[in-house]
Amino acid sequence: MYDRTSFANVAVLWNQANSVFYGRDQVKERVSLPWRGMLAALHEERIPFLPVHVDDIDRYADRFNTLILPDVAVLSDAQIDAVLAAAARGTNLVITGNTGGLDEEGEPRTENRLLKALGITLTGSHQGSFMSQSSNWEYPLAHTYLHVGDNVEKMDEKDAVSEILAGFENTEIIGFGGGLYDAVSDGPLRPIGGYVKPFPIYPPEFSWVREIDDSIHPIFAGMLESGAKVVYFAADIDRCYGRNRLPDHRLLLANAVRYAMTADLPVHVEGNGYIDLSIYEQNIAKTEDLCTKTDSFCGKRRILHMNNLSGADVFGYCHRILPVYDFTVTMPANGNDTAHIKYLVSGKCAEIAAVDDEFVIPVEKIEDHEVLVIE
Repeated sequence: MYDRTSFANVAVLWNQANSVFYGRDQVKERVSLPWRGMLAALHEERIPFLPVHVDDIDRYADRFNTLILPDVAVLSDAQIDAVLAAAARGTNLVITGNTGGLDEEGEPRTENRLLKALGITLTGSHQGSFMSQSSNWEYPLAHTYLHVGDNVEKMDEKDAVSEILAGFENTEIIGFGGGLYDAVSDGPLRPIGGYVKPFPIYPPEFSWVREIDDSIHPIFAGMLESGAKVVYFAADIDRCYGRNRLPDHRLLLANAVRYAMTADLPVHVEGNGYIDLSIYEQNIAKTEDLCTKTDSFCGKRRILHMNNLSGADVFGYCHRILPVYDFTVTMPANGNDTAHIKYLVSGKCAEIAAVDDEFVIPVEKIEDHEVLVIE
């Protein structure tokens, strides 16, 4: 468990000033919910990540290919410069809300320099509501939807729209219920989707769509000259997912991250259950092989921690342990022909041969957790 380095190549950025000067007396709505929503989506979609302070972007520049800023409104000039320098190096960005809109003391900037550098301009107006509200859609400003039908019909294979809207091919509208900044793009980021404005939910005979405005866009995505992919959420999908856990919002967030990443995930896990993944690399000079009990192993090994969160869907609570079964773990073989696998919880050992430079590792059962050591 010592001397490990996380294999995660996605960083979620934060700073305390955002809670103090942007959150103020509404820290849950403004800061906590976007943060929790983004992290929950990554957890549930099995995308390994690490929280990283904005001041440490350069320190870990060689470890992360994608940076996520979930409505980090308060950024200093130096922090904005660090984000833009990372993008200039080819590091991908997923940005939401008013990120970069306030200075280090929480004062509004005359212009959002971060978004402007990406070709995005906020007009100053917004739709819907960003603040605390009833969880049901009888709240007037929350009875809104995202219009994606026209985009889906025009999708080209493997473009930004098709990747971000993957899974919504037969969908016309997606439930929203949050706030949306009016934004325009004069750069490489392409607008995705439109906005269904609020309409009555009750009585039923009055509940029908009044107005669809495809000039109001919830998402923008594209590639910079540096090769960095960028996704900007003008709609507060991360905040909405932190509040209401609508599965469609989780999929939109995860699709955006997958689109942005230029490198593949360090591990893929297939199987039914809520499994959180943490994967590490460990340098070993000489050690006893966990399976053969010989002293021949040296080099690098990988450690995969699979934490079973099934039954812990409500933030902060595990109501019961629900065992889950039959998972398939796939990871790059990196030129190796075979790997010795030790399952530290179940106590089993296995030897896996590489197929097409990949190791495919079965995991039969996880109660609370399992740890795989791959040598």
